[in-house]
Amino acid sequence: MALAYSEDLRKRAVALIEDGKKIEKVAKLLHIARSTLFRWVRQKHNEGSLAPKKDWRKGYGNKIPDLEKF
Repeated sequence: MALAYSEDLRKRAVALIEDGKKIEKVAKLLHIARSTLFRWVRQKHNEGSLAPKKDWRKGYGNKIPDLEKF
């Protein structure tokens, strides 16, 4: 399971975009997808925060119902 990007990285990326850098250049510089950067800019505009979502991609449960007994 992939981890969410840190809030610090998100803030730096959005700050670069707000300072006038093109999203394409920021994406290449930080090796982050353009769609992710668009989503972060929209999230900051809508929510005022760039914190990762809680319980993001929890994953699947155990396939063995009684794993401890197994």
